[in-house]
Amino acid sequence: MKLIKFLSFLLVFIFILFLISINGFSTSSFNTTVKEKIEKRLAGSVINFSNIKISLDPSTFAINAKLNDPEKRDLLVVS
Repeated sequence: MKLIKFLSFLLVFIFILFLISINGFSTSSFNTTVKEKIEKRLAGSVINFSNIKISLDPSTFAINAKLNDPEKRDLLVVS
């Protein structure tokens, strides 16, 4: 009985990973964190985007993040 539960759990887990690697999922909960990291690396820039699509790359075991509708504006400093 425990083996059947374990195999069922494993099958569901693999299926979910497969779906995420094929389709990914969109979220807006990481927007502020990603925005702060990008603006910190690109000093003097302002970036806006609607949401982030996260997917898995099973060949390299990496997480891919794609910004949807990105808009970058450079701030000009006039002295």
